[in-house]
Amino acid sequence: MKALKVSIFVIMTNISAIASAKVTRLPPEYSPAASIILSGGLQEYLADHFRSLSTDKNSVLTIQAAQKERVNIYRTIIANTTGSEKIIFIADPSPSPGDMEKSEQTFWIRNFGDLSNKINYYWPNNKTSDRSIDEWTRDFVGITIEDENGKTLLNLSGSRDKGLNAQLAHELQIDYKDFSPNGHAGGNIMSDSDGNCYVASAYYDQIEPTSKSPLLEFCTKIKVFKPLPQEGTQHIDIFAKIVDPNTVVMSLYDSNHIELSNQFSTYTLECEKNDTSNCTTKAVEVSQPDMQMVKNTDGSAISSTVAEIVQTLKQRYQSADIASPIKNSESITSWTEPDLISFSKFTKANFEKSGFRVIGIPTPAPYLIYTVVNYLNKQGRQFSQTIIPKLVFRTYTNSLILNGKVFIPQYPKTASVADKQALNIYRNLGLKVFPIDSEYSIQSGGSVHCLTMQIPR
Repeated sequence: MKALKVSIFVIMTNISAIASAKVTRLPPEYSPAASIILSGGLQEYLADHFRSLSTDKNSVLTIQAAQKERVNIYRTIIANTTGSEKIIFIADPSPSPGDMEKSEQTFWIRNFGDLSNKINYYWPNNKTSDRSIDEWTRDFVGITIEDENGKTLLNLSGSRDKGLNAQLAHELQIDYKDFSPNGHAGGNIMSDSDGNCYVASAYYDQIEPTSKSPLLEFCTKIKVFKPLPQEGTQHIDIFAKIVDPNTVVMSLYDSNHIELSNQFSTYTLECEKNDTSNCTTKAVEVSQPDMQMVKNTDGSAISSTVAEIVQTLKQRYQSADIASPIKNSESITSWTEPDLISFSKFTKANFEKSGFRVIGIPTPAPYLIYTVVNYLNKQGRQFSQTIIPKLVFRTYTNSLILNGKVFIPQYPKTASVADKQALNIYRNLGLKVFPIDSEYSIQSGGSVHCLTMQIPR
């Protein structure tokens, strides 16, 4: 296996051009925060949508479990904020189709219950906002920069968010600036006390590092790291966190193996003329809302490469009397295996080159969830089947630091030993720790950091 080549690029702003200009910076997450922004995600509507498609009640149970986890994440944050931290909750005021009781407003106010008096609810005006509320707060809410004249909310995430962020800036009584259509997610940027910014290389898949880059508006230097291999978001907050002016914590892997979970989805498609490119969805089933790792007969987790695990899945389905063989799986078995050991070494070395003390958090192996796609012809006969795997990366760096507190993702059903190690590492750094159950949210590629956005004091 080839070692993962990780490079780091440094783009410096034109010093002569900024010498006479005002100093603008993105305050680091560990600096004092005035407000924390949370948001809804139309999950009630999603549950209705899957209910209409599915023949299996487990699909609804899984989505409801994910929604319950999101509510508990927010309740933990709200319950442990102080009076000095303003809580702003953004939700779409539009009701779910046909039922006003399932509006975002009604759902969240009901679930926050006794904590509602600590929350400043904000319902954007649909007529001036370009979209419904996204699942990930950090990726649609703008970032806040500051200079000697005050704060400015920057819309970096794209043109569809400019209306909402303009409204939010007005609500916060701060300036607003729009950089759309230059898209950049808030989960893919960190900053330090010297005004340097740190991103993963996915950023430069979207925007060339030219003088027009919006990050050059407020970053002294931009330091770009390669992202976690085979991880879907390609964001830096999945594998690293700057916790104070001198210290970075990062994901540390001691193996390149992955594990197999009991979580899988089944899509049944009806197709024209045995053609897999011309199909419509007939049903969606999601199995095992109670997440667990699949075990060997000796009780250990099945841990191997993607190719070997996919072969295990093939054997499982063939033994279940599926009429036709599994096809179209060649691309799955030819995946490049994630070289996580090399990634850990190179990432640590590159942060150390930037002057940080680097602390590795022992991180559990990624695990495989998968989708089985059954193709039926118009007569209801199956003519093909495909297994589509997805790697899920549990992370302890997708945490939220808020005025000396840290809210840390936890995976009590699948990684309880690693959970305790992560809590102790943050605690030893002088932070007050709060565990956040994230078994379900992490399957979508994020946890507490992605679900929040702070406004500096």
